[in-house]
Amino acid sequence: MILDMMCHWRYVLDNLFGQVQSITCLGATHIPQRWDEAGRAYAATADDAAYATFQLRGEQGEPVIAQVNSSWTTRVRRDDLVTFHVDGTHGSAVAGLQDCRAQSRVATPRPVWNPDVKQAMNFFDQWQEVPDTEAYDNGFKAGPENHWGPEVQAETMVRICKAVDHPGFGVLLHLRGNPGDALIAPWAMHTHLSYDIVMNHLETSASMLQTSGYQGCWSVEHHSGKNEYSEVAVQLARVRAFLSQESA
Repeated sequence: MILDMMCHWRYVLDNLFGQVQSITCLGATHIPQRWDEAGRAYAATADDAAYATFQLRGEQGEPVIAQVNSSWTTRVRRDDLVTFHVDGTHGSAVAGLQDCRAQSRVATPRPVWNPDVKQAMNFFDQWQEVPDTEAYDNGFKAGPENHWGPEVQAETMVRICKAVDHPGFGVLLHLRGNPGDALIAPWAMHTHLSYDIVMNHLETSASMLQTSGYQGCWSVEHHSGKNEYSEVAVQLARVRAFLSQESA
């Protein structure tokens, strides 16, 4: 759970609330024995829950504390499978995978603490749903990569994309540094930048993608079979430098 989820929470927190400065996390294996598909029992060695506290630095340098519990051993009684509850001086918000609700300071109720009397307030009803202001892209997509075979022909890929015509479909664009890249670029959902592209055609290929409106992730690919760790590090550094320069 820790290895799987902490990296996910990192980019969620970084992009929404502030840069992660430190993390304290307790992992636990609450179910020590599990059963496989054949019904055979086995000892569970992986943690199935993680309880983490993050220290963040907000946009103005202010300290922000985030607590994130991740668990495969709990049952859901909330608005969604995952929810993010954010508290601020002027209001609070609770966001799920699709919906968000907010409560402003002036609309915050003042319940009376009395453990001897059943609570009369319905706290869920006191939140207002936040309307959508834009149509968001699909979180998951499926599609081919133009790596070999008929997919290498840009015209073929364009025909496929037009025929499918679905927001959940896209192309993993394996950049080749030829005119076909620009034809496929409008359907690009992900990228593969080879060593040759990064070292010899990065500015041309990346600028073309940015011009086409690409807002997805940038990834490198390497198949030399030698010094791959060091050469991939060079690729990543060059791509990061280019993107940082473009956003400056």
